[in-house]
Formats: sequence, structure tokens, C-alpha cells
Amino acid sequence: MQHSYTLQLTPNVELREDRQDILVAGPSGAALRLKRPGSAFRALLDHLARGGMDRNTICDKAMGAAAGDDGGGLARLYFALGEIERKGFLRYTVTQRARAVATLEPVAPAFRLEDISIDGKFRFSRFACLRRVGDNMMVESPLGHARVVIHDSRGAALLALLATPHTAAELATAMHEFDEATVAAFIALLANAKAACACAENGRIAEDDSVALRQWEFHDLLFHSRSRLGRHKIPTAGRSVFSICCRRFRQ
Repeated sequence: MQHSYTLQLTPNVELREDRQDILVAGPSGAALRLKRPGSAFRALLDHLARGGMDRNTICDKAMGAAAGDDGGGLARLYFALGEIERKGFLRYTVTQRARAVATLEPVAPAFRLEDISIDGKFRFSRFACLRRVGDNMMVESPLGHARVVIHDSRGAALLALLATPHTAAELATAMHEFDEATVAAFIALLANAKAACACAENGRIAEDDSVALRQWEFHDLLFHSRSRLGRHKIPTAGRSVFSICCRRFRQ
């Protein structure tokens, strides 16, 4: 089952004109150059900047705006979209009836969105953390390379239910405001962020039986992940946290 998400450029991505090219620039020097983009490619970037459309709709509308200047056709648009995605420049939102439920945002270059099957039961990871960032509630895990922003209070209720194993159908029955497809797409976002995992028949998830992970407590693994470059979008955070802890240890 392929989950449907609307796509949008992440807030820290900029579109810059560079002579006849467009530079799609992200944090930490990551960039993608689109050489001599035609009207279709410009429309693609415009739709991504505004958000609210899935990948097929974005590409179809971009082709419709080409007006004879297709820049190489629909296949090249999908290829360009894939390159933007591989740079980690996109965020993915699950919606129901045009209302945003949750959005996944990459936080490290290693992130790749996987099409995860939600056939069985899933459970919230013991390493996942729900916290407030600004005006938003956010779910993240030190095991993952992405975080999930919760836009709808009912999404937080789904998280609470995932403390015990549930299928998408069971969650949709318990939270009748959401259909099963929306719940499945929501769980897939959590799974991509390593905040939820598929369960075995006994209700255990992979981290429960991992010899390596059983040695870690949540706060220790969080510190470990945040003190290493490439695991987050705060390039100086690892050094700062490590230095503070070293000073406290010496005292």
C-alpha cells in the first residue's frame, strides 16, 4: 500500500536565481542546481514552496503550466523531484479532508522516506519523545533521522493508544474521526522517524529484543545521538553539549 502525502519544501530551504539556473539550497551547504529550468520546472518549485499537493498532482500541474516548454517531459519532472527529495529538502504531510494531521521533517542527510507496509500491529518506541517546540508538538527518536510534527490534537490521542499494540483498523475504530488510510499513513510517518515499530505476535518490537539497545536508556541514547555531527541539523550542538558535560564532570 502506497501512502499519500502532500509535499512541501522544508522551511530552511531557499530558492536562488543564479544567472539562468535555479539553486535549491539547504542547510550545511547542501544544494541542488537546476540548469536553465523551463516553465514546468519553475512551476514544480512554486508548487513545492506552497505545499498542499501530492507528488503526482504537483508534476501534472507543473506539466500543465509548461505551455509547450516542457523542459524534457514528465519523466524529467519526476527525476528532479526525486533529486530534491534525496537532498532531504522535502517534508511530508498526511491530511484528511484538507486538514493537516502530521508532518514528517528530515533532520539528517541519511534520511530516506520508505513506503512502509502497515498490515500488522504497531507500537510506540520507548525511545520516542513527544515535546513542545514553539507552538507545535513534536515526536522524535534518537534512533531516527526525521521528526514528526503533530498538527491535530487527535494525532496526540493516536500516540497515546500506540503505547500498546494496535493495527491501523483498530485505531481508526477507536478514533472514528480518522479513516483507516489516514491512520496507516500517520503510522508510516512515525515508523519512518523510528518512533513506532511493527510488533511481533507477542507484542514486542525489534528494540525490545536488541541486545545493543537494551543497554541504553532513553536519555543516554538521546545524548549520544545529539553529540554527533550528521545526526541532527544543529552542527554546533554536539560540541556544545559535550563541552558543558565535560566541564561539569571536571568540577
